[in-house]
Amino acid sequence: MSRGIARRTVLKAAGGGVAFGLLGPSLLGSTGCAPDVSLVDACVARVREVDAARIVGDAYLRTLGPEPPSAETLAAEMAGEEGAEWRRLAAAGGSGLGEAILARHAADLEQGRLLEVWGWQLSATELRLAALVALRES
Repeated sequence: MSRGIARRTVLKAAGGGVAFGLLGPSLLGSTGCAPDVSLVDACVARVREVDAARIVGDAYLRTLGPEPPSAETLAAEMAGEEGAEWRRLAAAGGSGLGEAILARHAADLEQGRLLEVWGWQLSATELRLAALVALRES
């Protein structure tokens, strides 16, 4: 990719949500989550490329200092003010939570909520999601 084209521009043009294979069409499929599934587990279940997410998530967690936040704190930060709705969507299964994650990711891109890891500008949502995977896989 040319240095003159921002990653954000490319992702917006592609519809967003495809970085590192973390988000994509399979994200929107039903996961068959049980009603008592945690928001963290429901989010992690929607990640397609677990190995890539774990690597990126580990790198992001290292940027947060010696005491990174818990998975529950990261999931709550990712959901923001819509936490109760995201928990309802997690319990319901289906594509609703995946759609909410993609919408939050798109809003991050639109509003410039980007963070840098390894020279890449990534949305706060995709980095938190990758960190959830890293925390669950460790």
